[in-house]
Amino acid sequence: MARTRLFKTFKARLTVTVLVCFICVGVPSLTILFSYMNSLVAEQVGRVNRNWVDNAADEVNGTLDALVEAVSWTCFNENVRSVMRMTEPLSSSQMLELFRAQDSVSTYLAGSPVWTHLNKVIVFNRDGVFFEYVKNRSGTLEDLDLVGLMQDFESIDYVTGSSVRLRLGRTLNSPYEDAVLAFGRMRDPDAYVYAELSMSVFDPLRGEGAGPELFIESEEDASPVMPLTGEVPEHGGGQWIRHIHQLSIPGLVLVHYENRWPVSISSAYGLGTFITLLLSSILLVYIVSVFTSRLVTDRQMPWCDISRTSRKAHRTVLWIPRWRKEATRSPK
Repeated sequence: MARTRLFKTFKARLTVTVLVCFICVGVPSLTILFSYMNSLVAEQVGRVNRNWVDNAADEVNGTLDALVEAVSWTCFNENVRSVMRMTEPLSSSQMLELFRAQDSVSTYLAGSPVWTHLNKVIVFNRDGVFFEYVKNRSGTLEDLDLVGLMQDFESIDYVTGSSVRLRLGRTLNSPYEDAVLAFGRMRDPDAYVYAELSMSVFDPLRGEGAGPELFIESEEDASPVMPLTGEVPEHGGGQWIRHIHQLSIPGLVLVHYENRWPVSISSAYGLGTFITLLLSSILLVYIVSVFTSRLVTDRQMPWCDISRTSRKAHRTVLWIPRWRKEATRSPK
């Protein structure tokens, strides 16, 4: 009975010892493994997101560059420059020439990547001669006056050798929405081009399954100008990595934030994953320790054989009848 208790105590001690060793060594190892898994996930997700944003940004910049080319082409087109030298009132022949210039602009735009996103194009001079081509937005007789009243139009600064400037702004007419605005300047004659694109130009950055948080920020002070997806994350704790991608709009950059800890242990998913790994490991270690303890205590050891032999002999002596015991006694 005492030996049975000894075996049970030994098994319990072995099991508890293995579990304590696992808690002291296994839990820190699991924590390190969890952090390493996080770093691998962050690296893979970050690489995929960066490639995705680079490709989408290239597509957006391609459309913006096409807008610059379209406005530049309009500024240097001979038919357009010819009608912009006219003054009011226009004769019938001049009106026909104006229509031909408008038709040449519309033909060019129809083959340009900006065609899908184009709201309108207005070409005008200081003498009130203008024509307007509209696509996604309707045009009004007030459009020319509205362009002249725009703060961007009055304060625009053209870099030497440049005839086009891009801005983010609002549409001319209601419903007022964000838009990409392009201003073109002709030197001879003194005339202007106004082009307006809808925000659908940024749709490649809002594609299905877009993972990173994307924003348009000011290049000068890094202040958010326009969110594309999500909200600006908090920068505390070094959890987010800021990546900058150039835009064809001067003064603005495309920024996306990469999460360094996509599977945070403080989140419900991360905590659940960690606890599941911990409990599974403890259960596995417990099963192995019980199996090992039984294997060790049930082995046929020499001292166990002697003990069993002595117990069998004792039981045999107990069952010898009394008369045989007396017979085996030596005579007096």
